Order: sequence, then C-alpha cells, then structure tokens
Amino acid sequence: MNWIQKQIDNPAVFPATMDEPFPDTFRQYVSVIFRRLTRVYSHIYHHHFEKIVSLGAEAHLNTAFKHFYYFITEFELVDERELQPLESIVNAIVHKK
Repeated sequence: MNWIQKQIDNPAVFPATMDEPFPDTFRQYVSVIFRRLTRVYSHIYHHHFEKIVSLGAEAHLNTAFKHFYYFITEFELVDERELQPLESIVNAIVHKK
C-alpha cells in the first residue's frame, strides 16, 4: 500500500495541475496499482471475511468491490488471470450466480 500511495503522490505519475500532461507510462502505473489492489481484495475476502461479517460490514465491502470490479473490467486494467482467486466472489456479487 505504501508503494501505491507513493505513486499517487508522485506528480510525475499523477500531475498536480490540469496543464501538466500525464506521462506516456500512466496506464502502466495505473494497471500495476489496480493489480495490487486486486490482490488486497483477494486477501481480505479469503482471510478476513468472517471478521468483516462479524462487524456487519460485508455489504460495504461487497459494494466497494463491485464498483472496483466494474472499473477495472471496463478499462481493462487488470488481466483476467489476476481475478481468478476472486472468481467465486465475482460470480456471487457481480453476476449473481
């Protein structure tokens, strides 16, 4: 998460003003950021979901993940292979299978 924050705070990756262009490598940076966040979601669902449920926060997690999933698939930011550990979650939440 520290690496992601450093990228977001880096004006060479995310320009601070509207008149500065995004770098040619912007999409690659964003793709890596979202790939890492996909792994965070996977970890949360596979190792901490019971705790999330006990806190009554599963609807919040599911909603955040659903928005995240739609965004990364719409803009093809994460390879399908990265989503395999979350396949059952995607089917249950997004595709309602």
